[in-house]
Amino acid sequence: MKKISRRDILQHGAVAVALPMMTTCLRTVRAGAAASERLTMGAIGLGGQGMHNLKSFLTCEDLR
Repeated sequence: MKKISRRDILQHGAVAVALPMMTTCLRTVRAGAAASERLTMGAIGLGGQGMHNLKSFLTCEDLR
């Protein structure tokens, strides 16, 4: 059995958190969501991968 590292847990957890947000973002962009449906996102202490993810989120029209 493969030993699970802390890095594996963090990577899988980040994907589990980000995936629903991305699918919601794509769904609201297609539907043209109202102002009350917009998301405001904040981030603290992002590294290289975090900045890449933030730039991906900012491509969504309903996210600020």
